[in-house]
Amino acid sequence: MFRNSLLAVILAGGTTCLLAQRTTADIVGAITDSTGSVIAKAQITVTNESTGIKRDTASNEIGNYSAPLLPPGEYRVMVQSPGFHPVTRTGITLDVDQTARIDFVLEFGAVSESVQVAANASLVDTQTATLKEVIDQRRIQ
Repeated sequence: MFRNSLLAVILAGGTTCLLAQRTTADIVGAITDSTGSVIAKAQITVTNESTGIKRDTASNEIGNYSAPLLPPGEYRVMVQSPGFHPVTRTGITLDVDQTARIDFVLEFGAVSESVQVAANASLVDTQTATLKEVIDQRRIQ
């Protein structure tokens, strides 16, 4: 009986370790206007540049948005809301288990104009205090 209990504890501990291993990344952020006021219900489209797969989401009532469980890769994020210029940010590279914070400031104006920003997301994970590093195959061998 003691052996079965010990085995159950070991298996439960091993499962917890496996669940902590994430293979995806997240994009989070806030949408505001040029005065700093939040923009609720802004439409956000996150596109994987290599696969073309899109994920649509919207900002909540306090202007925050989240696009969780994204495969690592390079992304483009477009934000649009009625009465504001659409903004697109490209060159966002996500690594395994990264949470990238990408905030947007929308400018008032007609939808016929758009703003495009090409910039990399910060490699510093400001959402957690975890130190991470991607190890390539050569270093593993």
